[in-house]
Amino acid sequence: MGAAAIFLLASLLLWPSPTIASANAAVSAGTPAKLAAAHWSSIPAGPLSPRTDQSTVWIGWAWVIWGGSNPTTGALNNGALFNPTTNTWTRMSASPLSPREDALAVWTGQVVILWGGHNDSDANNGTEQGLDNGASYNPVTRKWKLLPPSPLSSRSLATADWTGKLAIFIGGQSSNLASPPLDGATFNPATNTWALLPKLPMQRAGTPVWITAAWSGRQLITWTTYQIITKLPDGAEIQGRQVGATWAPGHPGWNLLPKPPAHVYTYAATSLWVNGYDVLVGGSFCLPSMSCPASLTSSAEAYNAATRTWTASPENAVIEGQNPVASTVTSAVIINQTSTIEAAGSSGGNAVPGDGVAFNPKSGTLIALPPLPLPESGVKGLSLVWTGRNLLAWGTLNSSNRVFAETLS
Repeated sequence: MGAAAIFLLASLLLWPSPTIASANAAVSAGTPAKLAAAHWSSIPAGPLSPRTDQSTVWIGWAWVIWGGSNPTTGALNNGALFNPTTNTWTRMSASPLSPREDALAVWTGQVVILWGGHNDSDANNGTEQGLDNGASYNPVTRKWKLLPPSPLSSRSLATADWTGKLAIFIGGQSSNLASPPLDGATFNPATNTWALLPKLPMQRAGTPVWITAAWSGRQLITWTTYQIITKLPDGAEIQGRQVGATWAPGHPGWNLLPKPPAHVYTYAATSLWVNGYDVLVGGSFCLPSMSCPASLTSSAEAYNAATRTWTASPENAVIEGQNPVASTVTSAVIINQTSTIEAAGSSGGNAVPGDGVAFNPKSGTLIALPPLPLPESGVKGLSLVWTGRNLLAWGTLNSSNRVFAETLS
C-alpha cells in the first residue's frame, strides 16, 4: 500500500449495534463539533517497532495493531493491544501466521480474525506475493487458532466487513498488484466454515482494476471499476466503467445499482458506511493504463442507499483521500498525513501534515479539526481509530523513524 496523504476515521455517533461491521463498530454518542473543540495529547507509543501497512481494529475496549513492515527488518507478525481506559499496552502472544503486510482484520465480538495480506516484497525481488491463510486471536485467553483453508486465491488489499454473524472478504489484489479477483467469500466463526459469494455481475465490462465495498448493516454494497482499452489507428482509447451492486446474506445473486454520475470516481477509492450513506474517498480518474500523474486532491462522494442519489463534498473543499484506513457511522474525519495541498476553503493557503476536517455526508458540509501535531516531514503508516470517546492515532514519523501516538479527546 502506498503512502497516503489523507486518512479517514469513523466518528461513530450511534449506540452499539451487532449488525454494524466490527471494523467500523458503532459506539457511544459524539459529534464532529465535539471533536473540533477537543485537543490532541500524547499517549504511550507502545512496545511495537516502527512499521507501515499494519492491520488495526477496535474491539470495544482496546485497539489491536498487528503485522506490517519495518523499514529495516521487513514484514512483521507481532502485535499489541492498547487500552485507552488504563492507558496501557499489552503484547499479543506469538502468532502462527507468517510475517505480512496489509492483512485484513475483523472483530467478531469474541475474536480478531486476520486473513490474507502479502509478504515482504523486498525479500522477494520486488514482487509482492499474496497470502491466502489466516487465524483468529482471542484477546482474553491470548490464544490463536488457524482458520481452515479459504476458497479464495492469495491476495492483499481486499475489503473486510463483519455482518454480526459472518466475516466478508471481497476483491483485493493478487501478486504484484495485478488485477483484482472478481470474487469474495464469507467466513462463519460459529461453524468454522467458508462459503463463496455469488459471482459479481458485469464481468465482461472490461478489465477489473479496483473493487471497494462497505457493509450497510443489511447488505454489502460494492463498486467495481473496469478499464476498457480500444485500439485506434494512432494509439488507444482508455475508458473506465463503474458498476455498483448489492448482496444480502442468503440471497443467490447481486442487484445492480444505478450508474454513478460523472463526478464520481470509484477507482482507488475506499468505501465507508456512514449513517445511511456509502462514502467513497480517494477516487481517481487516472486508470492504471493512463499516462497521467496521480492527483493530489480529491473529494468525498456520498451515495444515499435509500434514495439512490449522490452528494459530493463542497466544491471549495480540496482534500486528498488516497488509501483511507478507517470509517465512521455519522461523519468522516480526514487528516493530511504528508503531502502539501490546498487547504479546504482557503485562497492559496497550504494544508500541512496533521490538518484535518470532518465530512458530514447528509449535509455535504465540512468542519475543521484541531491539527494533529506532526513535524513538517509528516508521518508514514498512520492508523486511526475512534473509540467512542476519543480519536487515537498511531504511526511512524518520517523524520526520525520513531513511533508516534496521540489521542484527540
